[in-house]
Amino acid sequence: MSKQKISDETKFLLVIIALLLSVPLFFYLLSLNTGDEAPKKEAEKKPKELTVVVSETDKPAPAAPVAAQPVPQAVRDSIQQGDYSTAHLQITRMPKQSSQVKELIKAAVAANKGTRGPKQEPPTATTPLRYVDASSPRNRQADSFYLYLEDEGQAPRPWVCIQSFGPKPLVWNAVKVRTDGTSALLKITPSVARPGGKFAEYYDAPMNRDSYAVIKRLATARRSEVLFVGAAGTKEHKITEVEKKALARMLELYEALGGNVALFERK
Repeated sequence: MSKQKISDETKFLLVIIALLLSVPLFFYLLSLNTGDEAPKKEAEKKPKELTVVVSETDKPAPAAPVAAQPVPQAVRDSIQQGDYSTAHLQITRMPKQSSQVKELIKAAVAANKGTRGPKQEPPTATTPLRYVDASSPRNRQADSFYLYLEDEGQAPRPWVCIQSFGPKPLVWNAVKVRTDGTSALLKITPSVARPGGKFAEYYDAPMNRDSYAVIKRLATARRSEVLFVGAAGTKEHKITEVEKKALARMLELYEALGGNVALFERK
């Protein structure tokens, strides 16, 4: 029987087939050796849970109650003597929103007989108790921009008054407020009165977000004026230093008596 000779090409093909079959077998054997190690490594990586024991000594001690501060006698003495300026200065150095401070503020305001600073206006049959600045006009016969408070037993309510006065009506329905190069326009409808045969046009209403934003700027601006814009003409009123300080004092008084200016902040 004669032997059949295998060609070189056939040998090469058989080697290639053997190699291809051995690769899957190699990876299968490798997975058997490493398959159990992966879960062990994952378990080693997992952090151990810590147990914290809090003892009684670690608990924070309760805060001691704060004793009420006595009302300084010097403030009471200043109020009794009618010295509003000294009383107000000492009040501003005390903690805000305390019952003692509110008591002193109301007493100081009631005792104010000067031409500056907040003072009380007793209630009438048609109006509640009011807090006004002594420098603000109490009639319609003046150009002015001021703030006052009405107190009906709870937190006071701020009111803003903008008024013009002259021999002829301006028929204004807007007020342009200029402060240090910036301006804001308040579109408002005034009421009209005829004191002394002349024309008083005035806007007297509760403070809102628009008027509060303007008042804040007026109280701190170096230079400011109000322009009444009407169908029959315009009129400019320069805000005086007295008016600026009065606006600032009334805002301070509003907060000191429990008012919340955050209600009027723009969101």
